[in-house]
Formats: sequence, C-alpha cells, structure tokens
Amino acid sequence: MNRTKPKISERSHLISHIWRAITARGLNPGDSNPMVHEIYRSHLKILLLYEFPQHYGEVLNYLLEGTEKQIAPLEIWYDFFNALSRDSIRFGSDMDPFVRKKELKRFSMEIDTLRHDEVSNGLLLNLCHCFEEVLNID
Repeated sequence: MNRTKPKISERSHLISHIWRAITARGLNPGDSNPMVHEIYRSHLKILLLYEFPQHYGEVLNYLLEGTEKQIAPLEIWYDFFNALSRDSIRFGSDMDPFVRKKELKRFSMEIDTLRHDEVSNGLLLNLCHCFEEVLNID
C-alpha cells in the first residue's frame, strides 16, 4: 500500500467489502475455511493500521454494529485490540480469563496509539451506541 498509496475512500470501500465477507461467514467463520478467514482478518488489520487512525472510527463502528446484530466474530475484536496495542498485548480466545482481564486493564492504562481527541471520539461513539441500545430495549 505504501507503493500504490490508495485514497482513503478506496480503503474505506475495501474495508466495507472485507467486513461483509467476514460477517457473512457467521460468528465462527474459521470453521468453514480457516485460511480464507485469516486472509480477511489480516487485510482488515493492515487497513486499520495504514495511516492510523484514519479508519479507527470506521472499524470500531463496524464492530459495534456487528456485535449488536450478533454477526461480529469475537476474534475480530481481539484483532482490533491487538492492533491498537501494537501487538504488545496478544489477546485471543485461548487466553485465560483472569489474564485477559488483567491485560485489558493494563491496555486501558497504557494505550498510547490514540490521541486524546480520538479516544474521546471513540468513547462518544460507544456512548451513543449504548444509549441507542437502551432506547431500543422498550
């Protein structure tokens, strides 16, 4: 990507296609064809990190909406946190729950990949999403 320098709109378009491919495969997409699923995951992570944080909010929004619709595989959340931590923490489904909780706490205290305004925007997006969920409960 450094050689071709795709436009932000082209990368967003590709992210949306990758997201649709990931979620179309269900919550356990690696069961049917693990190699293809790993390629999608890898490409999504590369796009998230390319000229970071340009696609941070976009990917976070896909994850939140996908979680709400119960179509976002948990491992994509792990990939998202691993990317944000620059792989200093390796979250995964095989991680002991106690260790995962400890590492999430450390992650929240040590994250330095985002500026204050980006963290604020991410929190605002989460807050809006949660508020929308509360309103839909009725």
